Amino acid sequence: MTDNNSHSTSESDGRQDNISIDRRGYLQTLGALGVLGVGTTVAGTPTAAAQVSSELLNYDGRSDGAEWRETAQKRIEEIRKTDIEVEVIGPGGQPMDEATVDIEMAEHEFDFGSAVSVSHITGDGEDDAIYRETFRENFNKAVIENGLKYPSFLGPWGDSKAEAKATLDWLNEHDVPSRGHYLVWEGFDTASGGGMSIDESDSRSPEELQQLIVDRIQNHALDVGDRVTEWDMHNHPIWQSNFRDRDGLGWDAVLGWWNAGEQATDADLYTNEMGNVAGDFFRQQHYDFVKRLLADGASVDGVGFMGHVQLPNGNVTPPKEMLSTFDQFAKLDLPVLITEFDVQIERRNDEKQVDWQVDFVRDFLTAAFSHEAVEGVMSWGFWAGDHWRPTGAYYNEDWTLRPHGEKYMDLVFDEWWTDENGKTDDNGRYTTRGFKGSYKVTAKKGSLSGEDTVTFDDTTETVRVELVPPGRNDSNASPSKNSEEE
Repeated sequence: MTDNNSHSTSESDGRQDNISIDRRGYLQTLGALGVLGVGTTVAGTPTAAAQVSSELLNYDGRSDGAEWRETAQKRIEEIRKTDIEVEVIGPGGQPMDEATVDIEMAEHEFDFGSAVSVSHITGDGEDDAIYRETFRENFNKAVIENGLKYPSFLGPWGDSKAEAKATLDWLNEHDVPSRGHYLVWEGFDTASGGGMSIDESDSRSPEELQQLIVDRIQNHALDVGDRVTEWDMHNHPIWQSNFRDRDGLGWDAVLGWWNAGEQATDADLYTNEMGNVAGDFFRQQHYDFVKRLLADGASVDGVGFMGHVQLPNGNVTPPKEMLSTFDQFAKLDLPVLITEFDVQIERRNDEKQVDWQVDFVRDFLTAAFSHEAVEGVMSWGFWAGDHWRPTGAYYNEDWTLRPHGEKYMDLVFDEWWTDENGKTDDNGRYTTRGFKGSYKVTAKKGSLSGEDTVTFDDTTETVRVELVPPGRNDSNASPSKNSEEE
């Protein structure tokens, strides 16, 4: 991995993102911008798209030593770390004092995932190989960006169902849990960037439409099967209500979709909507929607927040406001997942914007990681060679790491990472605190050694490592059966 601190090292660095083709552009096309409050500064006053104001750059809470960040870091120490105790014993079961213990973190419990491209997971080119390796090194969860959308899976976009399944199989073979994106998106065609590929919708009766939607949900979930651990059950439920707005459908139809999803899959079912923590234009509606689903008995397992931060369009939510949003949704007693995270700037050769991007990635991730309701952050891609907002990618097209990508790595694999070592006490015990996740634990004394892979969380008891002579070191660590009695 090559670190790169330059702000203009690849062909894309001076390129301006085309801000007219994303979801915000669709809203503008629909004439909904003013109604929804999209394109506002952090103070809520109108701003023109692509205008970057000093107020956006100097968002509340950006300054070094900001009080909110210090408080968040204390919460991280409390909720994301756990006590670790290792007991080292000898071949005869006796405590081994002065044994060296190494605690090496292998993976976070918290989801630091990414969207992936089917073509790069299944491809055989040089970039494809780098793509797969980079993903595996830096992310612990996946979601296929486009391959499970109906236009891809069913063929209108020309993509292969077999390749999407092969991508999920590759991820599962490498022990990477995957999300499914999506079961419902209330678009008849692909104009919104997804939809459900329903032809001749105007000529269908409400009953025919509802049955077709239910069939699509169930067939899709059954076809993908247990390759995914969770689904975006209802994508963009606030932005688009095209189906339920049809006469004869309405809210009962929505409940029917959720029931169909519950029947077809054991995977967890999430809502997924924008305008919660990257702008606030759908925040209250999304909260009310989930609350109503729960009140009516729908099997909602989690809430998904898209996190497409767009500096050119003013979608910049200060971290303290993000935290209050997490507080609000925590009242629903459901986990919150940032499902689609990226931070777009207008130009990569603008040093002020690049510096802002570094700081905002730091603060977005810090706010999310510090809140107990949040279970993960899924980046919406990582490489500028295949990214819907190329200025937001962590890596340049030549695979050099951008400054905000370096900040991401510093947080996830340094500041929030645990590699510790020390000596056991007279009772053969070594204690420390570490971030929750999976670890390799190694203990040595003289020619004796022992090691194993262990998950440390709030339920883990004392881990016992038995030291054995050379040649007999074979997964000899286990939670101590006596830990509750001692």
